[in-house]
Amino acid sequence: MLPCNIKDAVFMSRVERETHGLFADGVASVLYGTQSPLGRAQLERAALSKLIAGLPQIVSQPEPARSHALEQVDGLLERLSGDYLLEAARAVQEIDPKLIDEVPELAAMREHVTASRSWAALFNPYSLARLAAAIRDERTLPSGGENGEL
Repeated sequence: MLPCNIKDAVFMSRVERETHGLFADGVASVLYGTQSPLGRAQLERAALSKLIAGLPQIVSQPEPARSHALEQVDGLLERLSGDYLLEAARAVQEIDPKLIDEVPELAAMREHVTASRSWAALFNPYSLARLAAAIRDERTLPSGGENGEL
């Protein structure tokens, strides 16, 4: 993501430095690394900043106010572009990882990233080289199997 200004660059680098876990790897960045449409970046940045600032308060609210606030968070997340959605997920994960289960958009992201990590592991160069070697070995075996029997 290209930051809108220096303040955004500092904010983003702080979030990226401090974030570890589910949404911090390259798979998540590939899946959700899309910029905002022109003219929306500042709006999304402002919304994200307010969300991050308000998350600790949301976490400490009693029910049903907490559920209502999390519904609003989910509604906001559904409208964010990929880069800002990923930043929001990272921020939520840092503040309270249990919130991921309570916000449908974040739960869906978690499932998407988890499945994509599996595919990435399967199709990494080392795994593909092992698969190619196994196929080559299989082709060189006698037609009767490993023992040459039918």
